[in-house]
Amino acid sequence: SVIVIDEITERHAQLAASGRSSSEQFSYIRDMILELTKAVHEHITKSGKYSPIIAEIVEQADLHISEEILLSSFAKENKVSESYLSKRFKKETGLTFVQYIAKKRCEKAASLLKETALHIQEISAYVGYPDNNYFIKVFKKQYGLTPSEYRKSL
Repeated sequence: SVIVIDEITERHAQLAASGRSSSEQFSYIRDMILELTKAVHEHITKSGKYSPIIAEIVEQADLHISEEILLSSFAKENKVSESYLSKRFKKETGLTFVQYIAKKRCEKAASLLKETALHIQEISAYVGYPDNNYFIKVFKKQYGLTPSEYRKSL
């Protein structure tokens, strides 16, 4: 997805530009290309296992994870019932739509907990949970730890 490509290129560009020798810069660029290739391959593989409608929902959900995401909006856009879409999503992904969104948001939050010093409340809002207490509850359900405990365990 566009977000993954952006994250990879930004990370490697920062590493390459941080006053390294040309051989180290070349190594970072090579690693970036390999990581981008792997990301594209995973994206193609992932989207290939879903029907077009579910692949589109997964892609849009990944791109707009910090925003309000409603299955009803996808159903309306695709001119199908919400019930049909819900059953199809569960059948193809193995998760309900709500479970999938929670999983993706928690994965992004875990990444931010590892890679940044942002406060839990900032991360909560960034991944689409304006209610910090609800975010902590959802995160603990996914990882068995609160966000603070998770960060300390790293």
